[in-house]
Amino acid sequence: MQSKKIIVDIKPFVPHVFETLDEHTQAGITKLVYQDAIAWFEAVQDVEFLRMEYLSDGLKVIGIIAKPKDSAGKKLPVVIYNRGGTNDSGKITVRQLHRDIYFLAKNGYVVLATQYRGNDGGQGRDGCGGDDVNDVLNIMSAAHELDYADATNLFMVGFSRGAMQGLMVMRHYRGFKAAALISGVFDLLYFEQDRPDMIEVLMNVIGHTPGNKDEEYAKRSATRWANEITTPLLIAHGEKDSIVDVREARALVEKLQQYGKTYEVFYYPDGEHDLTAQRPDIHN
Repeated sequence: MQSKKIIVDIKPFVPHVFETLDEHTQAGITKLVYQDAIAWFEAVQDVEFLRMEYLSDGLKVIGIIAKPKDSAGKKLPVVIYNRGGTNDSGKITVRQLHRDIYFLAKNGYVVLATQYRGNDGGQGRDGCGGDDVNDVLNIMSAAHELDYADATNLFMVGFSRGAMQGLMVMRHYRGFKAAALISGVFDLLYFEQDRPDMIEVLMNVIGHTPGNKDEEYAKRSATRWANEITTPLLIAHGEKDSIVDVREARALVEKLQQYGKTYEVFYYPDGEHDLTAQRPDIHN
């Protein structure tokens, strides 16, 4: 983590215009539903959402802050939220604010979330578990610069690729009180086998070659180093997930059990990747 000042700028979060979203995001939601999310955002009274520009390895990276509006004079626990997707596909919009982040902030947490380098106007290149892991570490350090955040009281939530990213951070940083991993990617070999349509995407974003693929996959696959995980985990995965097969969660749980780790797991028989219907249960 960096020792110098990390936060460059903080300003109010402004919802992205639907037409500027990537094709994958637009294909997954109608404009009307997205407008409903914007209407929700504009009506929120108890939580403040901010857009932050911060430094990571000398790059200006974009992050999100969510906090209760009555946070003045308080030191609130911090949740690091790791988004899913790669590049701008999956970046945090009002959809994620509504689905995941608002719930945490309204219950008394400061939520810090990175868009990862190269995304949403940030500098650099997203490597999906490469140097962009430092973007998570540095947004954790940014908490020390927020007078309403207790940077020593850290938790984590990771969704999909964000669960992978979070475990990579937890492999080296052991200060988290607990972490929740939702629909997580835990073994890239399984992911490649189940999603052959993603092989080229993985090669492009990770930048691996046939000669170093196993090495790059291994450092991103918690099933390979589950013995190094010390953070108590809550794992939630849908058995009808067509994006990340539930066998990845089962494989990680088997390893956690083997090494005597602290965890709790919830498999949802009708759950798909977003676990939309199951969110209230997961939040509780």
